[in-house]
Amino acid sequence: RSDDFAVLTGEDAQYHQALVDGADGGILASAHIETETFANVWKLHEAGDHKAALAAWRSVEELVRLLFSEPSPAPIK
Repeated sequence: RSDDFAVLTGEDAQYHQALVDGADGGILASAHIETETFANVWKLHEAGDHKAALAAWRSVEELVRLLFSEPSPAPIK
């Protein structure tokens, strides 16, 4: 893929898996609440520390599920 094209996920619950599948990052509503953790998941993944990236992801996975338990997370944006 060319350097001027990025694949991003907008599906918060699939962020970690999208990175594993080759995405470059994400545009995520829940990252407004746990910005540092979401950035850390990306940094760890990019560094090749996939076990730590998964552990960091799991620390926010339940939060993501709760934030999207209603149809729209607009209030957190």
